[in-house]
Amino acid sequence: LFAASVATACQRAERKSANAGVPFEAGASAGAAVSAGGTAEGAAASTGGVSAGAAASTTRRGGADSAATIGAASAPATPGDTARGVVTEVGNAPITTLLLVPVDSTRDRVALAGAALPMLRNAVGLEIVVRGRLTNNRVAAASPRGVPVFAVTQFEVRAADGQPAHDGIVTLNRNQFSLRLRDGRMVRVVAMPTLLRDKVGARVFLVGKLDQPPLSYGILAEAK
Repeated sequence: LFAASVATACQRAERKSANAGVPFEAGASAGAAVSAGGTAEGAAASTGGVSAGAAASTTRRGGADSAATIGAASAPATPGDTARGVVTEVGNAPITTLLLVPVDSTRDRVALAGAALPMLRNAVGLEIVVRGRLTNNRVAAASPRGVPVFAVTQFEVRAADGQPAHDGIVTLNRNQFSLRLRDGRMVRVVAMPTLLRDKVGARVFLVGKLDQPPLSYGILAEAK
């Protein structure tokens, strides 16, 4: 009987030791998915690696990150988050922060972070969809309470001033310009702007219908 009691106590101790230190696994995604049809560019093609804890959304142009992030050592981010809004730049040069301001005023704005920031700076004023991770970090420079940091792995331009926009790579085949969209589809561009005709391979956005001259356009990234 004594031997059986000792064996039982040892088994309980082993189970307690095995359960110790098991991390809590988060359930629901922290970032609510909003209307975001289509497929964005793969992480390797558009942004490269992203550190969810990095305060890359507040940057010094041409230099290192400079603004402090609240809770830089907080819990890991939840993967697979999506958000939609207009890219806005706040702050004074050379230190600025990129925010994503939702069209739906009931949702919170987020500070954008990650290796895609150079391209995102070329999307200021445009409505985009971002995919990545809504982290538990906050950027203090954006507001007194701080703004949550969204580590972007993919993004896609969707609209400008309420008009639909097309985000893709300029291609040329037999003197015909096309745009390779983020989901891989090829769409013909009837009136490619003159300034984009020598930008084959560049990632651009065109606003309006593709069978008409674009209402506006711009370059997100030069050809590699």
